[in-house]
Amino acid sequence: MRVASSTRHRSCTVTVEQNRYGAMTLRSTADRTYQVVGSEEPAIEETLARLSAGSEVTVTLTRAHGRGDGWYVAAVDVPESTSPPADPGATAHSRPPGRRGSR
Repeated sequence: MRVASSTRHRSCTVTVEQNRYGAMTLRSTADRTYQVVGSEEPAIEETLARLSAGSEVTVTLTRAHGRGDGWYVAAVDVPESTSPPADPGATAHSRPPGRRGSR
């Protein structure tokens, strides 16, 4: 009898960005969906929080026992070419949204 491993190393695409609870959805290159329910370290969570939908990432996932089909991210590697830009809308002369300049 074969026992499924509770650890996976996968190349994935972010399909749903991380929410305020640390959950997100990843789709592997093998077309498998992973429901991420958290990470094992704050640094990993910070890296995942910077990813937007469509970002490519390689992750090591461990099964979150007792959480249905949930997974924790144990390690993450984001290729330089797909790292999200550092807030391209922010400039020194930008003003808050919804405010008009003086006439």
